[in-house]
Parts: sequence; C-alpha cells; structure tokens
Amino acid sequence: MPRVETVVLPDGTPVYIVPKANEDLITVQVHLRSGAAHDVYAGATNFMAELLTRGTTSLSPEEFDDKVESLGCSIRASGGRTSVTLTGVGLREHLHALVGFMADCLHNPSFPEHELETLRGRQLSELSINERDPDWLAGQASNRVCYNGHPYAWPITGTREQMMAIGRDNIIHAYERVIRSHRYIVVAGDVHVEQGVDLFAQLTSGLPSASFDATLPMATMRTGHAVVAVNNEAVQSALRISLPSVDYHNADCSAIQLISTVLGGYTLARLFSVLREQKGYTYGAYCTPSIRHHSQTIDIFTSVGNEHTADTIKTIAEELRAIATERIPDEELEYARQQILGSFARSNETPQQTASLVSTIVSFGLPMDYYEQHVARLQSYQPDDLIPVQQRYFSPDNWVVGCSGIPDVLRSALAEYTAAVEIWDPASPVQQE
Repeated sequence: MPRVETVVLPDGTPVYIVPKANEDLITVQVHLRSGAAHDVYAGATNFMAELLTRGTTSLSPEEFDDKVESLGCSIRASGGRTSVTLTGVGLREHLHALVGFMADCLHNPSFPEHELETLRGRQLSELSINERDPDWLAGQASNRVCYNGHPYAWPITGTREQMMAIGRDNIIHAYERVIRSHRYIVVAGDVHVEQGVDLFAQLTSGLPSASFDATLPMATMRTGHAVVAVNNEAVQSALRISLPSVDYHNADCSAIQLISTVLGGYTLARLFSVLREQKGYTYGAYCTPSIRHHSQTIDIFTSVGNEHTADTIKTIAEELRAIATERIPDEELEYARQQILGSFARSNETPQQTASLVSTIVSFGLPMDYYEQHVARLQSYQPDDLIPVQQRYFSPDNWVVGCSGIPDVLRSALAEYTAAVEIWDPASPVQQE
C-alpha cells in the first residue's frame, strides 16, 4: 500500500488522498454511509443512486453526459447495502471540472420522471433475466437463510411489486436520508494534499449535517437450515453453502482467508481438485470469506448436474471435516499463500484499485497499515498455527445452505446435512416448509 494522507474539510468531512504522482488518471470517490438496508421503501436507494447522475437542476441528462464525456471523464453512482458511492474518474488536467460535475450531482439532482420510467423498465427486464438464472436464485435463497429477516435478506432492488410502485417521492425521501449520512472522500492519483481542502470542499460544503443514525443489528444465520429456490426446469443444482465467520478486526481473519484459499480459492484448491478434476462434476467450486458490516460468512459455491447433487454435498462436507481436523501440508499452504499475495499485489496496481482498498479501511474503521499487517500475518503463518482456526470455523455442523433447482432433488441431497429444508417459490408469496 502506498502512503495515505488525510485532510479534513471545514464541514468535518475527512478526505483520504493517495498521491500517485506518476498517474495521469485520478479517481475521486464520495462515500455516503447509508444504503439499501436503511430503506423505508425497499428499492428506493438503488433507484436513487442510479438516477443521481441522470441530470441536475441546471443540466438535462443529455447535457450532463455531453459535458462529462467531452472531457473523457466518467461519473457514476452505485448503491450498496450500507452506503452510496459517487465515483468520478478522469485525467488530472480535468480534475477541477470533474469535481464540479460531481458536486452538481450531490447538491442538485433532478431525478427526472422520464429517467425514472426508463430505469424502471431496465430494472424489471434485468429482474426477468435474473429470475431464470440458477446462480441468482441460489444467491437469493442464501440471503434468506444467512440473514434471517435482517435487511440484508432482501434484494437491493426490491421485489417486482416494489419496483413497479416506486415513485419520485420515494426517491427524494431516500436522497434526503442518504445526504444526511456520515461521509468521507477518497482520492487517488496526482493530487497534492495542499489543494485538497479548497478543491474538494465544494463536494460537501452546504450539504446537511451528518445526522442520520445508520445503526443496524447484526444478522443471524439459521444454522443447520437450508432454503431451496424452486427451479423445476433446472438441469443443475446451484449451491451456496455458508459458515459463520469474523470481521476484519478479529485476529483470525487473515488465517481464515488462507484456509479458505486452500479449500477453494483457486484452481489448485481442494474443492477444484476433487469436484472438477477428479469427479468432473463442475467447471469450478469456490470458497471465499465474505465480510459485511453486519454479517460475516465463509461461502462455498458451485453448480453441478442434478445427478451429482447428493454426492457434491457429501464431498463438500467431507472436505470441510478434513480441513477442520487435519494439519495442512507445508507445500499446499505455501501455494495458497503465494496465490493470495500475488492477487493482492495485482489488486493495488491502479489508482482506482488503491481507492477501493482505502475505502475498505475507512469504512470498517481499520488502521491505515491494516494491509501491511495482513500481509505480514499471511507470510508468518505455519501449518500448526492454523489448526485452532480450522477447528473453530470449518465444521459442516455449522453451515447453512441456499440453493436453487428441483426441490425433490435438493431435499433428498440435503436431508442428512441440515435440520430443516424450506422450499421457496420465487414466483409465489407463499412459502412451503
């Protein structure tokens, strides 16, 4: 990680600057710490974020696009579970203009009705495609069992019915909430700290004070349960298996990443070797930690033919039991270590990538040298160091399963490994046990 310098704007907004003097391209991110999980009307924040750059009170959507794109810049907004991010990218020579256009989006969005209708149509079309995608259905089933009634359990976009009903008043209400949330700015590129206050103050100066309380409870997993999304035409079962995990602040976090990589982090990992190379069931089987503000899981995912579903679940359970009880061989651990370190080096090559890493640090309240500490821990682990972590987190006795496919196939395959199987038909509001 390069050095990160911090300035504080007059309104109290912190700006984290990663000065890369040899980079002509500059990335500016404004992070607003309220998202879809805080929606009063589900889907409103997602719609609002999509429309934030679609015109302002002084520029129509077409005029805004023309002015930004004529400079070779791009500005987009995205809505997540707990934040909305406005990102601008452009050449250094156009930085002042880029920041000005971003400020116009934040202060003066117009949310035109015709843009709302265009977005609604696009979102509904995407939903129609997703509803036929086994992996998407498995992800939705996984959310239901992993987050158990928490706001994380529901689609960021809302349901079809909610999408149809969202109006401009819902979007304005979401904007007024998000714009009152706590915020910070991340900049990466050839930017001097001295110019930070004067240049970036226009992004947040005059916005309402950061007064929104974004507190949410932690999500709870329905341990031992499975949710099956009905897909009666499926020729494959899409599987999402999750185990409870820890956040970045926990001393076990780096070790969990290393063990997960051994299990399913790359093509030499165990799940790949067994399910793809030895049995030929799938093109890939993965394992990765997933860390959110209100939930932390270790996720295993793959898709296999219906006829291989039962043996795949059995195989994953066997691999988990093995990694929970056996010492990882030195060579296998070293391969996984080098895979993580190489991936991390590649993830820090551009200003945009660096800005993303800094955002993770700030968002989760980590020390600025977190990634240096993380790399040092990864380099230091020996097989015996990992055994207690393997035992704590990698038992199939603690898993939950979200999947999609033919209910009878999945119910039978899961019977031995889950206490209860819920059948969920996405096309029907009625759930079956």
